[in-house]
Amino acid sequence: MKPSDIIIGLSMVVIAGCFGLALTIAGGISAAASGAFALALIAVLAALHLLTTSQRERRDTARVMRDLSETVGHCMRQVTALTRRVDDLHADVTGRVDAETRDLHTELNLVADAVRELADAMDSGFADTARPTANVAAPPPAASVPPLQVPDRTQVPPQKPIVDQSVQAPLPDLSSYVPDPAERPFSDPGRIAAQIEPASEPVQPQPQPAAPQPQPAPARQSASADSIAGSGFGPQALFSEAIREGRAEIFLQPIVTLPQRKVQFYETITRIRTLTAGPVDQGAYRPAIADHPSIAELDGLTLSRALQISGRLSRRGREVQIFVPLSPRALADSAFGSEARRLLEQAGENAGSIVFEIGQDELASLGPVEEETMVALSDLGPRFALDSIHDFRFDPQTLARRRFRFARVDATALLGGNAISPDIHPADLSGLMMRFNIRLIATGISSEATVVDLLDYAVPYAQGNLFSPPRPVRSDILAAGVETRPPQRATG
Repeated sequence: MKPSDIIIGLSMVVIAGCFGLALTIAGGISAAASGAFALALIAVLAALHLLTTSQRERRDTARVMRDLSETVGHCMRQVTALTRRVDDLHADVTGRVDAETRDLHTELNLVADAVRELADAMDSGFADTARPTANVAAPPPAASVPPLQVPDRTQVPPQKPIVDQSVQAPLPDLSSYVPDPAERPFSDPGRIAAQIEPASEPVQPQPQPAAPQPQPAPARQSASADSIAGSGFGPQALFSEAIREGRAEIFLQPIVTLPQRKVQFYETITRIRTLTAGPVDQGAYRPAIADHPSIAELDGLTLSRALQISGRLSRRGREVQIFVPLSPRALADSAFGSEARRLLEQAGENAGSIVFEIGQDELASLGPVEEETMVALSDLGPRFALDSIHDFRFDPQTLARRRFRFARVDATALLGGNAISPDIHPADLSGLMMRFNIRLIATGISSEATVVDLLDYAVPYAQGNLFSPPRPVRSDILAAGVETRPPQRATG
């Protein structure tokens, strides 16, 4: 209720009271009758007030509705004008685009006709050229050419069997020959002359004593440690020499998120270029040199280059973690431990971008020295990833306490049930890992069907040639940055 209504009501009561009092005093009417007259007067005044109030409200409402109608009409007129302008603009733009496109279509048709005519002219020119060539290529009759008098070569058998025999004979595999370190291929001019001289006289096979008794060699299908193990030099010495001579090449393969397929991490893959077998992948040479000191030097070199790449990406505003393989032999090497700590301390905050990969079987074989090195490295920022998982019977809580943040398992083993998992279903592995802040990475993915199955298993990350094969790192990135010397093994 408004204050004005309260005031009006009080005024009505006062007026009615005064009217009743006047009737009682002046007219001699009793108090009951004057009270009834006073109440009747109050009712009449209240009815008049309500009537005037409703009329005023109706007038106000009509005025508001009239103003609202005028506003709506103005808005409709503005919308109509704007629609007309948009239609005019659309018609203008469409006309201009059609005019420009029409000219472009005309020019393209002219170019297509010119290309078609040029192709027809070239085809006819080639046909005209081929006809006389065929006529010229026809040899003259053999009787018109006088026979050559070569008495020494008349006794030589026809050349076709010799060519067929040489083509059918398997070529010797050069991968079985590894030169001695003191003797490099083609360093002896006499040997070169001895190899060239038999080829200059093809009609006399006797100067080739090695031809009848070639050394059999296995077929070279791919560069692996088994194909190199047959050489007299030995795979460990061969790889060690390649590492010392700087023939280790760094490749990066991205690890993407699922299902967005956004690059989240990178894995460093080191390939060794051998003189005989070409580049060898780390899956082939690391088992061969697992107990050799050269693997510690290689792990130190890989760590150094990974820190260079991480620093380059950090300066460009990209904070990406890089996975680096780590062997038990390197953890037990004091020189590697010292050099790794020096590199990580020099890297500063970028040390946290390194994730060391350790195989499941290798982790089970670590001793106290290796465990102490792992703790010292993790104190500087890096974390660890459990790699090559084939047995799901492990404790994620223990891994998390040892600062493992990733677990890598082959997609075939995860989906096909090839891994040992008596206590947990493979589909629940990712959820179990996430409870302890360990993220699962499926590796070796090469088909879209595998990705669909991994999405059903709620795997957060994936890696494989389907997304991107390993790509070499540019030399200019490795040329600048932190120092890249491999750790020197302590003697004695």
